Amino acid sequence: MDLFGFGNKPHVVAAIGLGDSRFRYGYVYLTTIADLATSFRGIHVQEDRGPSIVLLTSNRKFHSLGRDAETFYRSLADEVKKHYFFIKDINEITEHHEHTFIVKDTEGRQHDLEKIFRDVFVNFRELIDDCVRIKYKSHVGRWVVNTPGNWSASLRMIVTSAAENAGMILMRLRVVTDTEAAFAICRYGDYKPIVLGSKVLLVQLYELKTNISILEYEEETLIAELNTETVSSLGEATVSETLTAFMKSLIGAEIWEKFECDFPSEHRSFIESFIEKSRTFSRVISKDTTIYMPLDKTLQSYITDQTGHSIKTLIHEKYKADESPVEYSYQTESEGIVFNLHIMDILFMFVPVIKELIYETLRKAEAEAISKLWLVGDFAQSRYVREALEVEFSSRIYIFYPLDCENAKLKGSLIMGKEDAICRVVNRNELNAA
Repeated sequence: MDLFGFGNKPHVVAAIGLGDSRFRYGYVYLTTIADLATSFRGIHVQEDRGPSIVLLTSNRKFHSLGRDAETFYRSLADEVKKHYFFIKDINEITEHHEHTFIVKDTEGRQHDLEKIFRDVFVNFRELIDDCVRIKYKSHVGRWVVNTPGNWSASLRMIVTSAAENAGMILMRLRVVTDTEAAFAICRYGDYKPIVLGSKVLLVQLYELKTNISILEYEEETLIAELNTETVSSLGEATVSETLTAFMKSLIGAEIWEKFECDFPSEHRSFIESFIEKSRTFSRVISKDTTIYMPLDKTLQSYITDQTGHSIKTLIHEKYKADESPVEYSYQTESEGIVFNLHIMDILFMFVPVIKELIYETLRKAEAEAISKLWLVGDFAQSRYVREALEVEFSSRIYIFYPLDCENAKLKGSLIMGKEDAICRVVNRNELNAA
């Protein structure tokens, strides 16, 4: 929930996500809703996830959304559980009678889905209205309900009707999909929506896998994912084998063999250690790279000696990277350590092979009559890699930097940027300042 500028007047935008929506990637500013609204009432919602679970008490009282709801439900005694309605997957619709959708909760009881949505929206609206009135001396200017893109038009109409019946004024209500959410940011910020062709080639570069997908769009809506190839699953291989498999999956065996002989031994050693420890990483979140790791005193000393980067210990506290405009939150039941490490420190030598991969991808794109290439993932977050690629591919490639590497997925909701330019990071501080 942010004060977000529509024209010259600030309005409070309040949004709720349904299904398995992670609207950190579309409505970046919506994650603040969970922070402010839940802290206002003292209810905890995991910050890095949108609501995926609906949990209502027997008197239809809203309790929680997100993974925390499931944790709460599983902790209840059997005799108490029967007083709760718990629907884990809204997509599991058991019956459909014209405009009525019937779903079953975990106890097998049937419910009218529109009534469930209405009850959730009523409590959500009351929660946000209270928070906005007391904390901001304002009112909600717009309500947004985010739904998965694969929901049918009939189901979305039920959501709209439920929200209206819950008191969200229809003229100030938008029910949007992931893709539409991203374009809303483009419109209300200083971004221009990119006019999409019928096909877009997406290359997702992760630390341990590469995805190549062909997506088909109609205007702003993802119609279909025509083809996806993924190279991952490194199994229980040794660290050296993992490194080789990692590089081969990224750039192909033939290209890797060309560069392997020139691969500096000190970088190989560091990356092997990096990969070995990555099997126990709690989380990876990047500015260029910020790594949260389980506490390991030996590794802590090793990283400090090898990189000169300081390491900070976190115990249930907020951490803000020195140069990052985005505030990250880290929570774990045990101590954790974090260090800032530019991707260049361990990956700058990959720039030539990434270029080679992109050239090969562009050749495939031309064969498929695809006009745009999107590069997302950990590598795109390095300004060194980015600058090297920008010079050579600026007119042919769009680079998007996700805010959260752990779950960097395109899903249609990341299609935003400026025409004929590299996209820039959308961060919460910019939106707050709007």
